[in-house]
Amino acid sequence: MSKFMDEKNNTYNSVKTVLSDNESIFETYAPLVALYNSFKQDTKQLSDNLQVVEASKGSQNDNKLMLFEKMAKLAVRYGRKALPWAVKNKNMDAIKIYDVTKTDFNTSANIALTHAKNVLDQLKTDIANLADYRITQANITELEASITEAENSSSQPTVKRKQGVVANKANRALIRTIDANLDSIENLIVGEYEETEKTFVNLFLSARHITNLGSRSTKLIVTVVDKDGKPVADAYGDVIEMDNEEQYSDENGELTIIGIKNGTYTLEVSLGEAKTSVKFTIKLGEQLKLKVVL
Repeated sequence: MSKFMDEKNNTYNSVKTVLSDNESIFETYAPLVALYNSFKQDTKQLSDNLQVVEASKGSQNDNKLMLFEKMAKLAVRYGRKALPWAVKNKNMDAIKIYDVTKTDFNTSANIALTHAKNVLDQLKTDIANLADYRITQANITELEASITEAENSSSQPTVKRKQGVVANKANRALIRTIDANLDSIENLIVGEYEETEKTFVNLFLSARHITNLGSRSTKLIVTVVDKDGKPVADAYGDVIEMDNEEQYSDENGELTIIGIKNGTYTLEVSLGEAKTSVKFTIKLGEQLKLKVVL
């Protein structure tokens, strides 16, 4: 979770606690009760969305990496076992396919799958000649199953990431709605109870303004564009030297990261398999603007 989202969520939870603990004070005040119920529903949705965003990171990519490593290991193992047969028979096409190493798979998912499938297809063609080279039908079946697992997993992170992008977009709209709702709640509470329930009013105001996000004026303002200069939406921006400093670009290709301290950092921006990184130096109170071509 980004620092911005984290602080917003902390503020909402603090307000929710104060209102819940003092619900008996305003339970008969219909306008405030209605706003309070909307606030609870919206913050519940925000919390659910934040879980979706968090789930879109890490574990799915880790699983994909594990399956692709398994596939590469098997393809290299059986390809290298079959290589001496291909050399002995001067089968140049087979030599080219069987002469694979682990580094051949340290590339994009599509290329890695292509290498593995080429090895598999060649093994199927040559299986009758490979018994003396310790290649069996069971080995081919094992490699084929591994390729299928890796291929199926290749879409999972994309789906999860898209879900995270959708949830993150919804969160931006939810925050605007929740903040407007809290402004209305604050006006009602102060106007109705400032003279009669001072403790409740002060508790609410303290929770409502637990963080002053506006005071943190140090900002990294990023515009993500493609090679034609058009804005890129839903690009993932991450300050890799700092925990929880990430955002997604909006429909204008813009994302803003706040709360960064003095120093030099690396901003990594990615969308699908496209990725780029930019070094930047920022000073306290500075609003640094960067344009990133993805």
